[in-house]
Amino acid sequence: MNLKKAVKPPNKQLMIVFNDMSLRGIQRKIVDIISFIQKKYPRFKIILCLQSSKGIFLHQISPNIKVISPPIHTRRLNNLWFTFWLSYIFNKYRPGYILSFMDLCSISTLIAIKPFSAIYKPKIIIGEDILTSKHVYTETFPKIRLKLIKVFYPQADKILVQTPIQKKDLHQIIGK
Repeated sequence: MNLKKAVKPPNKQLMIVFNDMSLRGIQRKIVDIISFIQKKYPRFKIILCLQSSKGIFLHQISPNIKVISPPIHTRRLNNLWFTFWLSYIFNKYRPGYILSFMDLCSISTLIAIKPFSAIYKPKIIIGEDILTSKHVYTETFPKIRLKLIKVFYPQADKILVQTPIQKKDLHQIIGK
């Protein structure tokens, strides 16, 4: 039996997961990543999953990029609903690659993909563009977030950071 045929490579579909396309640095980065992939790898299908389909950068996304977001938004437990919705979306599209940014979306992504990890295993990449240990304290339930990061981040295939300080910060949270 040929081993290369037995191990199926990931499909050429990238799913990018983030909060919204409002005015911040990561949104601009998402637009740049999409533009680069479309030019360099035109056969790659890209799906942009947003927790909320709003923001000034939405008009910069090419019309042939599928932009989706959950139909339900609640004031409480919105991240929980987003995680369940992502689970449905991952099962429906089965992307070969998932790029998620920061703890809010990355934890939801890693939890949502867990039930399907026996069926298929996409490559999961986390873009951590912040100093995590400081940023989580600006959000709700920082101690719980830190524990979730420690448990789930090691399941990612890669975690991208911008500086050695960010790398050291993540090492202190999740270990090596």
